[in-house]
Amino acid sequence: MNMASSGYMCNITEDSHANVLAKIATKLSTCKDMNAISNFIQNNCPELLTGMHNWVLMLLNGEADPGALIPIIDTRIVGSNLSYPLAWLISCCVPATYTVESTLKSTVDDSPQLQWDHWVTLYDSNSKGLSMNRFQHHIFNYRGPTIMVVTCSAGHLFVVAADQEWRESTKHWGGASCCIFQLSPTFKLIEEGPDMMFINEKSRNVPRGITIGRNCKNLALSIDSSLSTVTHTYGMQSDLIALEVLACGSSSTLSKQAKQKQWELKEAHKQRRVPLPGKWEENPDKYLLEMGGINVSHAEQIPD
Repeated sequence: MNMASSGYMCNITEDSHANVLAKIATKLSTCKDMNAISNFIQNNCPELLTGMHNWVLMLLNGEADPGALIPIIDTRIVGSNLSYPLAWLISCCVPATYTVESTLKSTVDDSPQLQWDHWVTLYDSNSKGLSMNRFQHHIFNYRGPTIMVVTCSAGHLFVVAADQEWRESTKHWGGASCCIFQLSPTFKLIEEGPDMMFINEKSRNVPRGITIGRNCKNLALSIDSSLSTVTHTYGMQSDLIALEVLACGSSSTLSKQAKQKQWELKEAHKQRRVPLPGKWEENPDKYLLEMGGINVSHAEQIPD
C-alpha cells in the first residue's frame, strides 16, 4: 500500500515502510551479479550489512544471546513518525556523522546501542503545523547534524541529511557529509557532498523556499516557501504531505538550542517593555491623534 492508493495521509504507515525494505530485499535477492550487488550496497547504503556482521561475530565469540533479538517492525522513535526499520535503513545510508553519538555511547558502557537511539525529533509537521515559520522556529539554532524526512504524494519519500546547522543564506552551505537519497518508489542516492543546502525566506533576489543540490538548473529537490509543493526527479512535482526533522547531534547540542531559544524569548519581552523615546507631551504621535479629534490628555483633566 502506498500513499497514492490510500489517499492523502499525514503519517508514514508501517506498510509503506515495509514496502521500502521489501523492494531493497527483492533487488538484492534477485540479482545474480555479485559485483552489481556490492556496488549497489557501497554506493547507496554502505552500512547495510555492518550490524549483521557485528552480530555474527558476537555470536561466534559467545558475547551475544540469540534469544535477545526483539522484533521491532512496529516500533517507532519516541515522538516521531519514523519506524525503527526505516530508521535502521537511513542509518545504513548516511555517513557516520549522524550516528557517531550512539556509537560512542555503546563503546562507553558496552551495552547494545541502536545507531539511531540518540535521534530526537526537532520538528514534525503533523504536530507542529506545516509552515515555513514553524519549520524555522524549531530547527534554527540547532548547531548539529540533522536528518529531514520529506513525505510526498504518490508514494515519494526522500531523506535529506545536513551536517551543518540550518540557516538562511544567499549562498549554498553544507559540508562533505551532506546527502539526499530517495527511499520510495525507487531507492537511490541522488547527490552528496558540500554546498548543496539552501533555504531562503527573506531575500527577494534569490528563489524562496528550500532547495537541495549544487546544480541550480537541475536541483535534486526543492520545496516552495509555502511548504505545499515538492519538485524532484526530472522536474516532477508532488504535493508535500509531511516534513520531519531529526536532531542527530549530542544531547548538549540540543540543550544549547533550548538555551538560545530562552534567551531570544527574554530579549523579545525586553523589547516590548522599552518606553517610547522622549516625553509624551512632545511626541508627534500625540499631535497627530489630537488633530484627528482624539483627546489624549485625560490624565491632565483629573483634579488633584
